[in-house]
Amino acid sequence: MQRWGSIPLAALLLAGCTPGTTVVLVPDDDGKVGQLTVASGGSSRTLDRSSAYVEVTDQISDIKHMDAAKMQDLFGVALAAAPPKPRSFLLYFRKDSTDLLADSKAMIPNIAKAIRSRPLAEVTLIGHSDHVGNNDYNERLSAARAQSVRTLLLEEDVDPEVLEVNSYGFRAPLVPAPAGVEEPRNRRVEVFLR
Repeated sequence: MQRWGSIPLAALLLAGCTPGTTVVLVPDDDGKVGQLTVASGGSSRTLDRSSAYVEVTDQISDIKHMDAAKMQDLFGVALAAAPPKPRSFLLYFRKDSTDLLADSKAMIPNIAKAIRSRPLAEVTLIGHSDHVGNNDYNERLSAARAQSVRTLLLEEDVDPEVLEVNSYGFRAPLVPAPAGVEEPRNRRVEVFLR
């Protein structure tokens, strides 16, 4: 999955590095900080610490540190408008069944809560099977697994309009395995929340 921590704000602020631009490096949600090089007028500065920033006018300023109050004052509206990060979940099933394993079934209320809390949520449910049995059977089984997760989410008051159901049979394994070999981690539904 793609990480978007410091990229959107930096991209928003760069805007071609026109005079009067401020570029700030913000950490990812997990606190990790990447690196960003700002270039203009033949010079450049590399930001590699949280809240490091430069101002670009005729030239690039020295690297400075922006405190939280100034960050909020200058960019609070832009930061608040950023969409929530996509999330994904893996739910696993019993062999030849649409019955979730206990650990996976226990995740359903939290997944539903995450979906309901997100404005304009889009959710894709993708059913999978292992490579035991014939193609038609695995197609039907993976589709039934995705539909069973849809039903469980609807029981948790998730809006049916936000749910899209797909299935891949055994064609997109999480763990590659030869035909006829059981692989429990391939008996799954992937839940993608955007």
